[in-house]
Amino acid sequence: MFVLPLMVALMASQFVQDSDGSIISNALWHLPATIEVLRDVPVEVEPRYDQPQRRGVLYVSPLNEPPFEIRKGERFEMLRLYPESPSCRIRFKDKTYEVGTCYWLDGVRDQQTDIYRVISGHVDQTKK
Repeated sequence: MFVLPLMVALMASQFVQDSDGSIISNALWHLPATIEVLRDVPVEVEPRYDQPQRRGVLYVSPLNEPPFEIRKGERFEMLRLYPESPSCRIRFKDKTYEVGTCYWLDGVRDQQTDIYRVISGHVDQTKK
């Protein structure tokens, strides 16, 4: 019933936005998407702008709890994308987090494919 208007809107704009401006679908992603970690991934608060980021760390803000790890083989869901940045919102164990750089997204220089594997939600453009 509502599929056709949504498809037309998606084709016309290449993305569908939520009321807060975040993207809930675009030409490359159908959300929520499932991401699996291939090794233990520390989750920490984003460092100050003058501090370097370490490869393999998932930086979130704000982190209202002690830093933790997503263990090898565990999965989380990407719920939202933000326009014009590699940021996203994820859900892990019933909590949501804002991630500064979602390394598995298209266009990120180092997608860290040795750390993150997209299980579902990414549209394979080669099958068109």
